[in-house]
Amino acid sequence: MVIVDGNIPSENDSESCYLTPVAAPGSGQGWYTLTRANGAERPAEISLDEARLSQQDSEVGTLLEAYGWIKERGLAVAAESIQVILISNIGPCTGCKARLRIFYSDLLAAAEEAVSTVPITVESVYNTPEASRDRTRGNMIPTTYGYPDAVQTPYNISGRQGAYWVYRLQ
Repeated sequence: MVIVDGNIPSENDSESCYLTPVAAPGSGQGWYTLTRANGAERPAEISLDEARLSQQDSEVGTLLEAYGWIKERGLAVAAESIQVILISNIGPCTGCKARLRIFYSDLLAAAEEAVSTVPITVESVYNTPEASRDRTRGNMIPTTYGYPDAVQTPYNISGRQGAYWVYRLQ
């Protein structure tokens, strides 16, 4: 979800805000795979196995969609702010956290190139019992879902109470 100047996106509203299509697992391709020679460089702390296994995660396609809209339209219409919120069920894995950092850096570079001074924030929002969880994927590749220092945010909507986690990249 890309919120520009506080405008919450709705379906088919791509003039002043943007709601990326829901990306299914296996939809990842392009710049944010961290495995392509012509893509974003894989950080040294992300193993090639982790990058390969997680390159098909939903975040890969979603980040590419959001970046394209922000670069082509969002930076031109934003007068006050751009806020990107990545919503998931368990938080990003280790590989996707690296992708989010690269995405945020790419947005800042695109804003500089467009001579835009609007503040840009990128947040990960997810709903799990704990802020982060260590797991193994595929052939026993260790990963951590979510952020240990995410902020728990309570809600009470129509009598339903609960909490979700929010992590803001900086």
